[in-house]
Amino acid sequence: MSARAELVLGCALVMANWMCALGGQFRVPIMTAPPRLDGKIEPGEWRAAVGLSGFGFRGTLDRRKATAYVAATRTHIYVAIRSQLPDEGELLARVHKNSVKVVYDDSIEVWLDPTPGSEHGQIFQMLANPLGYVGYKHHARGKLRENPTWQGNWQVANGFHGREWHCEVAIPIEEVAPGRDVTDGAWGINVCRNWKQPWAFSSIGGQAYAPTDTFVFSARDALAVRHAIRGDPFVGQIDHRLVVFNPGDQPASVQASLILVRDAMPTLRAEKSLTLAPGREAALALKADDQSTRKFKLTIRVASPNGKTVHYQRTIAWQAGKPWRWVAKKKEVLPIDCQFAYYPYLNRFRLLADVSNLPPGARLDRLVAVIRKKGVRRPVKSVVLDHFVNGRQEVSFDLPPLEGTYELALKAYGEKVPKGELVKEFERKRFAWERKGLGTSQKVFPPFEPIRVEGRKLRVVFREHTIGDLGLWDQVAARGKDLLAGPMRLVAVVAGKPTRAEGTGLRFLEAKPHEAIATATLAAGHLKGNIRTTWDYDGLMRVDLTLEPTATPIEALRLEVPLQAQQATMLHAMADGIRNTVYIRIPQGDGIVWDATKVQVNDFPRNFCTYIYLGTPVRGLCWFAENDRGWSWDASKPNLDVVRRPGRVVLRVHLFNKPTTIGERRTLTFGLMAAPVKPRVGNWRYAWKRENYTLLGTDINWFARGNCGSVYPAAKDLYLWEMLKRGNRERLSNSEIEKVIARGKPYFEPYGPDYVERFVRHVHHNLRARYGAKMVFYYNRASCQLFPEFQTFQDEWSLTDFRTVGKGNGVGEIKIVPSPSYIDHALWWYGKSFDVAGNQGVYWDNYYFAASYNTAMTGAYKRPDGS
Repeated sequence: MSARAELVLGCALVMANWMCALGGQFRVPIMTAPPRLDGKIEPGEWRAAVGLSGFGFRGTLDRRKATAYVAATRTHIYVAIRSQLPDEGELLARVHKNSVKVVYDDSIEVWLDPTPGSEHGQIFQMLANPLGYVGYKHHARGKLRENPTWQGNWQVANGFHGREWHCEVAIPIEEVAPGRDVTDGAWGINVCRNWKQPWAFSSIGGQAYAPTDTFVFSARDALAVRHAIRGDPFVGQIDHRLVVFNPGDQPASVQASLILVRDAMPTLRAEKSLTLAPGREAALALKADDQSTRKFKLTIRVASPNGKTVHYQRTIAWQAGKPWRWVAKKKEVLPIDCQFAYYPYLNRFRLLADVSNLPPGARLDRLVAVIRKKGVRRPVKSVVLDHFVNGRQEVSFDLPPLEGTYELALKAYGEKVPKGELVKEFERKRFAWERKGLGTSQKVFPPFEPIRVEGRKLRVVFREHTIGDLGLWDQVAARGKDLLAGPMRLVAVVAGKPTRAEGTGLRFLEAKPHEAIATATLAAGHLKGNIRTTWDYDGLMRVDLTLEPTATPIEALRLEVPLQAQQATMLHAMADGIRNTVYIRIPQGDGIVWDATKVQVNDFPRNFCTYIYLGTPVRGLCWFAENDRGWSWDASKPNLDVVRRPGRVVLRVHLFNKPTTIGERRTLTFGLMAAPVKPRVGNWRYAWKRENYTLLGTDINWFARGNCGSVYPAAKDLYLWEMLKRGNRERLSNSEIEKVIARGKPYFEPYGPDYVERFVRHVHHNLRARYGAKMVFYYNRASCQLFPEFQTFQDEWSLTDFRTVGKGNGVGEIKIVPSPSYIDHALWWYGKSFDVAGNQGVYWDNYYFAASYNTAMTGAYKRPDGS
């Protein structure tokens, strides 16, 4: 390493260590016995812990009270959090699965950095809500890579005691720092509280999430220091207590101090030299009644008499305020309630009625649901619900084509039931883009080639597939090399005996240039059915596997895809995210070397991998599925795994992994595709720079209001896109740019000055930085509450089962699925961006489509005028 490099690295490490030193410093003894994790923080169990009272953010305490404890044994680090419950109302706890989405609930977070201050390191994050559901996230810095498969193995226990939520956490050291002794070096730890109703974030570090406080664990000379805030310091009740406990077998002497700096009054000090016998503790208090000071800053310090060994050092600050109570929103429970979903393209309605909260003594005969146009009493549809199970009944029904604002009205009939109606509104607006057939051309566009079917061979660009009796692949050659180590198989297990499914009657129903369709029947002992495969010209094959009823239980059903080991060296897998995908070399070993428990999920069921690619950077094969409809899948087990055998790597998809008697016909759908999909552009590594492309990343760059959920400019004002086009083709003057700002500011002003300032910055940049370049708009596959299209089509687009978003002007990104109505909506506006702004192409984030939509999306764009 050069002298200059050493100097730069040294300065970086000094800066990193200095930044860590800005936080609190704590020296913590090793516990002789661990606390019992039962959701109740017992003082005796946590006596040998460090205690930190008061959580804050940006250097200021939060009004809501919280205390954290940090302790350790030789094998674990322990964290406990006591936080107050609302004075009125309840904690928010709506997430009922393990996911980082527990952050939307009242929740705690623990962040652990095994090497604080290091240039290359990792941080482990755990979140937990009051229901005990957890989420994990791994973060990396420097040369280390984030591990999206890390899910933690931390023990969490919750309880509610004396108007407080208690949460206890045990962190196995071997799981975060294998082979390390807990006393070896410092640990960065932050303990956080996500408050809801109203929302706030606070932590022991008083800043953001990553740890700034350092903890050193010692088995020899550490003391347990606990600080407690009593009373309400925000109304001048100054009452702080510091307790120092000596768990060792030798006397210990320290200098303890509580120093309170005030802006309107003299500094208050409580300082004392303490000598503690083994097993004994001593206390220091600071008390006052201060109704004059506005700003307070308390420094807590416990150190050796010479000041060289710091046991506890922390600074907290707050500002005077008025008496305050935490009033959380009370959940309104109606005697009759419902959820609904309206699907405009299908003219279909779903209703889930709930009468479980009827008053005592009520006897419900029936519930009548009416759909009517607002302001019109005559219904367009009436439905009777009279078969409730546990107070709930779901119905779905067709509606005539609607237009306008409509009401869903529920009225109960019976004895002592509520009078009147429960009314909820929904709307059906019609838009110019509906059902235009955009993107449905059957033309095969270069560099793709027409599908060629010759007997059992199906060829697309770069790939030749050999079709087996079931319609699955016996072999696929990608760029001239075979991928498979043997034919794909469907294997059924009946009465403990694996049986390979046999196919008969394979025939192609269609063999067109853009699409091919084949069918075959299958039999595997008692299991009967048929397979329909649909091919797109890019080589994607959709599989619809239909199974007939059988009285004999099917214990298992799996798809096996054996690949040659030399052609399956790498793995790419995902569930429902774009930043938590797995991309690794396939592990060595024999047997199962990887499975779907390794993928992180937030919206989808855990252990369900929606997409996996096995191959090399040159060629390979992927399997994918939208969902588990028709499967018999035990959600506690992975839906797929990867098995190593001599000379081969086998992908196994467990369609059935629990015994099932098929009572009625069912269909399972998944997709297969080999790579490479198409030729690369010549000299592709330099095409972007050589041909002068520029990317307008996210929608604010092309002047939209949504946060990554837009397909058109703010308020559909195409003037904004016209000016973007002009800025791309000519040098705009300052006055012309100011006119664009003046035109757009009213659209952004309802969201506050920061939103306006962001818009102004992006106008200045994007009207000048794109001059002479080929513009590429960046679209996310999302929407937001603000858009009228979302208000009509949200139940077709959203991931939720029933409607959850009412009217409003929210601009937060809402993830969607590419349903036909969304495709029509998006392609219409993509075309507008070509026509108006003259952009050269579209990049769509989250580019994953179901096989059923692949043909529509790979076709040509056709403008509304048919050109």
